[in-house]
Amino acid sequence: MGAVQHQLIVRIINKSHLMYYGKPERNCECPYKAVLEVCDRTGSVCVVLWNSVCVSWYRRLKPGDIISLRHYRVKQRYQAEPEDIEISVNSRNPTARIAVLPESSVSPQYVPQAPNYSFYNSLELLECPQGAVCDVIGLLTFSGRPERIRSKDGRGAELLEYRWLRLEDGTSNRPIMVKLFSTSQPESHRKLHPLTVVVCTRLKLIRAAGRTDSCSYLTNTTYTQLYCTGLGDHSEMSYRTLRPVRRFLRWLRSQEDAAVLSRALIGGCFVYPPPPVSLETFMKGIRGEPGFLRGSELQREMARLCYRERRTFCIQAAVTVVTYSRIGEEDRCLFWTDRASSSPSSSSFTRPSPSSSSSSPLPPLCTPRSFRPPLSSSSSSLSPSSSAVSHLSPGRSGVGEEEEAAAAG
Repeated sequence: MGAVQHQLIVRIINKSHLMYYGKPERNCECPYKAVLEVCDRTGSVCVVLWNSVCVSWYRRLKPGDIISLRHYRVKQRYQAEPEDIEISVNSRNPTARIAVLPESSVSPQYVPQAPNYSFYNSLELLECPQGAVCDVIGLLTFSGRPERIRSKDGRGAELLEYRWLRLEDGTSNRPIMVKLFSTSQPESHRKLHPLTVVVCTRLKLIRAAGRTDSCSYLTNTTYTQLYCTGLGDHSEMSYRTLRPVRRFLRWLRSQEDAAVLSRALIGGCFVYPPPPVSLETFMKGIRGEPGFLRGSELQREMARLCYRERRTFCIQAAVTVVTYSRIGEEDRCLFWTDRASSSPSSSSFTRPSPSSSSSSPLPPLCTPRSFRPPLSSSSSSLSPSSSAVSHLSPGRSGVGEEEEAAAAG
């Protein structure tokens, strides 16, 4: 324990994301740290980069590099067993010295072992247990828009940004779904476009609670790293020689760009796993969040949302109007309305007339904003009360209800 000046030559096995530990009452110029898992032929240990050393060296170090450490401090690992130690690398007390060594400059008997990867394809992920840590490689066919959720670490103030990725590897019809949070690699995250080959290491498997359809996805751990084409990452990493990676590359050469682009998407609203169909399962999954909300409560919760923050709410209400239309044919909408003025159970279909233009606007269609075509001037001012009403037969009403249910589904 204490300050050590001897040289230590190790290989980086895993690299964490940047961690911010600043507090208002503490004055620290660079309150950042990062954790490296390193090893040599005698064992492994954690190296913690602190403050300005972290800022200077974080982007220059990657898993697989051989580094030389001098003037570091050995101490007990935080919240660990007494025999667990870590190496603290800081700019003072003492001032650390770090160097990246080419593998050819190290004697062969002292070269640390290369990092181990555990690549799983989409077929093998179906058999993996909950919480398994794995690596994946795939062709990116969907990149969701960035969204944010509140941290569940007890503080409730920090917002964590994530995006959904859909990867294909050709081993099954089920894609690999990744809920990717920040990995402190902004250059790689900006390159996430369709037809990009993506490698994600040290992901954790999550299975949706209460579902029996093998609905699962992968998400970050502390040591998750992202590599993609366009930055030269793949050619520098040792995983390129592994059998699962070479098998994927053979499948990739057989794919045509036009066929992949035909099923590729960018952005849009995406929810995965799908919401549970059982109300009991949904209530168990909210974990202390508000259950059923009334109108005033919903307005209050909506006002608390921040930019790009996503939350799920559950409301209980009576359906009074249902609209059905095809994209591009909004002026020919079908409306199902509950006419409570005549009798509580009376209802009918109405078809608006394009010539009607003196009534109140229609309720907005429940379609995503990014995919909603602009409403024409004639359709934006129609309502069932002033349109030409054509009462449909009971058989036609059943068809309309089925079409609406299909559209909602």
